[in-house]
Parts: sequence; C-alpha cells; structure tokens
Amino acid sequence: MKSIDTRRCGPKPETVAKYAEAIRIYETTAEDLKSIAARLGLTYNSLSSFIRRSSPMSPARHKEHLLSGDYGVKNEV
Repeated sequence: MKSIDTRRCGPKPETVAKYAEAIRIYETTAEDLKSIAARLGLTYNSLSSFIRRSSPMSPARHKEHLLSGDYGVKNEV
C-alpha cells in the first residue's frame, strides 16, 4: 500500500475554515496578529505559521494598511 504525501495536498478544508476570519481581519485592518488570535480564541503561533505557509500575500496586504494609516476603523458621523 502506497502512502499519501499530505504535505503536497495543501491545508485541510477545516483548517482553512478555522483561520478564514482571522486572515480576512488581518488583510483588511492594521490590527496585529496577536490580538486577532486572542480575540478569536486561536493560538498565535499556529495562526502565524498558517498564514506564512498558506496565505503568503496576507502580510503584504496588512503592511499596506499600516503604511496608509488605514486602521480599519470607519468614521461614523
């Protein structure tokens, strides 16, 4: 019986779903990853590793918000 190399298959769908909201927040606001992980009840190290491996553009999008001064807070008047 041949074993399956799961490292080449990508993340499991349930793992993607688990981190989807955190990635969305991280890409669209200037909130740091530690506070996002704490707010959503996720482990910071696991979340940061997942982003590094599975969503390499997220840090660049996050940096855009930091540089633009857009902190994800809308002014409501």
